Amino acid sequence: MLTVEALRPLLLHSDGHVRGTVVRCLHEAWSRDAELVPTILAACRRFGFAANDTALHRWDRFPLDPQVFEEVVATRAALGPGSLGQCAGNLLVKAPVELLRERGDRLRREGLLSPQQTKRMSHRIEAAGLSAAELWDALVAFARRAENVREPWKLDWTYVDVMVEALGRHDFPGADAVCERLADPGVENSFLELILVDLAGARKMREAVPALIRRLGADDDWMPQRVRDALVRIGDVDVVRLIREGCPSSGFGFRMMATEVLEGLRLPESEDAMIALLEGESDLTIRTTLCHALGHCFSPRGVELARKQVADGYDRMMVDLEDEILVAADVLGLTIPEDADWRRQRENDELRRERRRNEMARLLGARTARESETSLLFNPKEEEEEEAFASVTSDGKIGRNEPCPCGSGKKYKRCCGGA
Repeated sequence: MLTVEALRPLLLHSDGHVRGTVVRCLHEAWSRDAELVPTILAACRRFGFAANDTALHRWDRFPLDPQVFEEVVATRAALGPGSLGQCAGNLLVKAPVELLRERGDRLRREGLLSPQQTKRMSHRIEAAGLSAAELWDALVAFARRAENVREPWKLDWTYVDVMVEALGRHDFPGADAVCERLADPGVENSFLELILVDLAGARKMREAVPALIRRLGADDDWMPQRVRDALVRIGDVDVVRLIREGCPSSGFGFRMMATEVLEGLRLPESEDAMIALLEGESDLTIRTTLCHALGHCFSPRGVELARKQVADGYDRMMVDLEDEILVAADVLGLTIPEDADWRRQRENDELRRERRRNEMARLLGARTARESETSLLFNPKEEEEEEAFASVTSDGKIGRNEPCPCGSGKKYKRCCGGA
């Protein structure tokens, strides 16, 4: 398999499918390689910004070196107010706090940040000046407030991310205290539990691994993903051992999330674990997910196992394994018998998606033009026309079994459409 360090040069690969897959892998692995942002900028200069939209949507998890800051500022200004410009703004507000103190006012004056990004920058600067005790008290207060509101998901959870990031640089509360809290039955199913999980990940607390593993299969909308991120950030080989021990006797949710953890860790031991788990797994969906993860690890053994799974049949509602195998084969320099047929199918799928996008753009453009021409006078046909338009655009929506437009490689219903 390829390590995180070996993946970075592939961000300059001539094939956009390879670049997109590689940046998703680095994002899921929480890579802190300082050369990632400069390499993505080089790829944008070589292939264009639109051809690297997947990287721009995910690079805010990568560190921003002070020497590259001004280049990102220039990129943000050049991209304008569209979605890619917003992606550049997301990276700028993650810059070292010292830089934001010095140059934040300029970013505001030049209109390079959205109101939400400006708010996040202010929170980061403020949090950096607080003591560990003040940060912890603020997080506990937020957790209590979340418990007492009707719709807690509408609270500003980026505030939690900022405060945890700042608290992660301190030693208080210590690892023993965090683990003790996680072991307390009274904290289960609380918002404080989510914060403790995030803190364990930010601090890379190896001591918290057993407590996190126990939560990996939680029947919850938020907990499993936050546990997954924490375990990947900790990056300890003991995570692999505990997953291998726990998977055979665990439920579907645990086994699914365990696969994502093993993929994110990108350790030789995690590759061995995924292959071993695949041999003993009977559930077709989880087998599909394991093959998908092995493809993202660019494992030669994984390519062969995934090819066999395609031949035997796999869960096509989850992912397109053929696409993942093609990318892995290209990176590894492998020639597979199905190459020509699968590439032709991929081209046909891309053309079909492009036609769908163009049709959606045409319909939305027609609607905008019609609305701009509609007078304020009552139009008895307006309601009838709206219903007709709705019936047309309903067919133009992203199908639940279509590849998700975010570029994750998963089906829409299993990714953004699942929300």
